Amino acid sequence: MRPRTGSRIIRTLNPLQLTPSDFIDVSLKSRPTIWVPNGMYLFTNFPPRTPFPARTHGFMYYHSPPGIPPAAGEVRFRLTPKNKPKLFDLGRDFQARDGMPWRVPLLAMFGNDRRKHLLQLLLADGLVTSVLAAECAEIMNGCCGIFHQSRILHSLGQLFPIDFPVWQCTFFLLTRSGLRWNKLDFRPIQSKGYSYCGECINHAAEAITDRLGYPGSALCRFERSTLPEHQGTRTIVMRIIKTTSLARSSNYDPGIVQPIEGQLVCYNGQTGHRPWSRNVDRLGHTWWKELYEQSKE
Repeated sequence: MRPRTGSRIIRTLNPLQLTPSDFIDVSLKSRPTIWVPNGMYLFTNFPPRTPFPARTHGFMYYHSPPGIPPAAGEVRFRLTPKNKPKLFDLGRDFQARDGMPWRVPLLAMFGNDRRKHLLQLLLADGLVTSVLAAECAEIMNGCCGIFHQSRILHSLGQLFPIDFPVWQCTFFLLTRSGLRWNKLDFRPIQSKGYSYCGECINHAAEAITDRLGYPGSALCRFERSTLPEHQGTRTIVMRIIKTTSLARSSNYDPGIVQPIEGQLVCYNGQTGHRPWSRNVDRLGHTWWKELYEQSKE
């Protein structure tokens, strides 16, 4: 199968080697076909089959800045008003609905026929070495479930989205031990003793009611705790950095903790609101410990 005349064709993912012919326009399209030298890639929005907004045009490129694990690289889409590579640095990355950059993680290209041509292009560009490709293949051996919008955390301080009042936040931790899928359970107050963003531990499903508190979403991050109660320990807390959409429910419960930008995520303990936290040196927190230790101060 070959591209037709007028097809969207890219020949490099190296932002330093872009030409006007690498400019693509996916405005108002749903899963448009992008051609690369060795095949094609279906350019997918998130959620899947959602048409891209108007004026969604620019350059696909590989993002792997210094300081991050090489396996954490990803393909992004830089929006520019015209097909001029010199406008690349003045553009901005296209964002998915969750407020995070649209992306295709390098690790998602392994064991996936729909993304293998992107990997082949990265290898041809020299952006991914054969050694790195072998390391990624080893990481992904026996691992599944990596998609183009999967959340891969390798350092404290990385932003990740949370929907309120969705009960679960799922992501992958990438550490020196490999890749691990994680799930944190959260839910709104449904009975006395639980906060809006409190950790759910064996909480009965039948207690769920229509008191949703503050439906919406936010961008959060994990960070080292500086709280007095964590002094002398290596503890991680979670902070709300930006609320991307937030409204008070018509069935608002005044006991629910409102998510506020800049504040820590808390739950209602027996002695009042307490921050969600993880002491990385406790038994069973090995992966959190590795995330803590490989993150820069």
